[in-house]
Amino acid sequence: MKKLTWIFLFLCFSTTVIGQGWTSSNSAFNERWYTYWALGAANLEYADDNRQNMYEAFEKVADNRLTINLDLLGIYIPITTNTIAGVIINATGDRFNINDEWVQENYYTWSVSGIHYLSTFGKGLFVRLDGGFASYNYQDSDGKNETAEETGYGVLVGGGYSFEIGRNSFLLNLNYSHRNIEDIKLNVISINIGGLF
Repeated sequence: MKKLTWIFLFLCFSTTVIGQGWTSSNSAFNERWYTYWALGAANLEYADDNRQNMYEAFEKVADNRLTINLDLLGIYIPITTNTIAGVIINATGDRFNINDEWVQENYYTWSVSGIHYLSTFGKGLFVRLDGGFASYNYQDSDGKNETAEETGYGVLVGGGYSFEIGRNSFLLNLNYSHRNIEDIKLNVISINIGGLF
């Protein structure tokens, strides 16, 4: 996890340095940087049929299953009047509850990210593209918390519609992401509601 933290900090620094001087006075709100956060529901599908069948069988015996998708710590800078670029962590959680116990798997992608508005920055249709390093973490109600030693890669493509409210934008997203971590190949379709501040 320390390795991923250093990679993410490097990506933050690189994006900031590259973006110096690219900020346009014509960009929406005339801000020098933005932060983005989002929360939504996720549908997980594993490329390995045996693994997919195992999770579906586990879901049948569990009391409930909760899957979520998050965008965390998104930091973006304008590079054109309609485009921002930066770094973000996209996370997917898959939790099973059985009686008073639970198990949860977490998948993270530490990405370089770009958001482009098709007409006016901050409102209307937009597209998004992310790519970076992916990691896996397991937790349970017994206190177990393990992170895979090996990292993989992750990509995300998405888009949606943005509503401008004051100096902020609220985004409805439909995203597809893929992660490849050791022997896990995971595809996620998520619907998120986010804020660009």
